[in-house]
Amino acid sequence: MRLFLLLLALLCTALWVVAYVYLSLLACAFVINPSNSCGVDMPWVHRGEDLAILVIVPGAIVALIWALFFYVRHRDTKRAREK
Repeated sequence: MRLFLLLLALLCTALWVVAYVYLSLLACAFVINPSNSCGVDMPWVHRGEDLAILVIVPGAIVALIWALFFYVRHRDTKRAREK
């Protein structure tokens, strides 16, 4: 269970980062003035829907998976010490 949660947490974290960068760069295709260089904004720059869709919801999911991993790891080590 620990290994599964660890792999899931790592995969979701990597997917979140890749999706954030991909969607930020995809938004450059819809810039009105293409002469300006378009890059990836930092997460704390976003407001409104962008903040919720790109940062808060995926971050909460990733944080929940990491919390589950650490909870299971702590529970298993506690059981091992009691034996």
